[in-house]
Amino acid sequence: MTTNVKLGHVGPPPTGDDPRRRVLAIRGGTAIVAVQSRSGNGWRCNVIAQQPCGGPGRITITDAELAAGSPTMDVDPVRDPDGYAMGWLAVVSTTAPGGHTSTLARALVEDSALRTPGSLAIRLTAHDTQRLARAVHAREIGIRTILHTLVTSGLLTVEDGDADWTTYRLRIPTDASTCQVCR
Repeated sequence: MTTNVKLGHVGPPPTGDDPRRRVLAIRGGTAIVAVQSRSGNGWRCNVIAQQPCGGPGRITITDAELAAGSPTMDVDPVRDPDGYAMGWLAVVSTTAPGGHTSTLARALVEDSALRTPGSLAIRLTAHDTQRLARAVHAREIGIRTILHTLVTSGLLTVEDGDADWTTYRLRIPTDASTCQVCR
């Protein structure tokens, strides 16, 4: 089942035709960026998600790439789980921009020890939570609080677990634009 994700914006709503703060799918849907500022003959962007994972955190795109960028992205959890994970990361990043929540979300999507590429499941042990706390520069209780917030906002579902581990599944709510993570 394909879901159309409205990518939105980061920070205050953009005004008029100004592309700054808009979130766009570019390069055939292989990257999602937040447009930041004009830079020479292009636009400086923060990379929210990309395939394959782990590329640069900032890129400069041309005016043509900006014009071809899409404010929406079709994602299919069955046919393209990695594309769905990119869309999920964009939703989290636009509803909770910056800070620990978006940093944790990126780690959940990109860390192959937590989420196997081609899967929407994330398996976390107590050791993983400790490791994430160090990577995100937060306390373990902060990681658990963010995970709980993502579950209560409908962005993660708890599939299975016990005292030693929990399996979560990425989920994009039907109307992600109303999702309340940190608002």
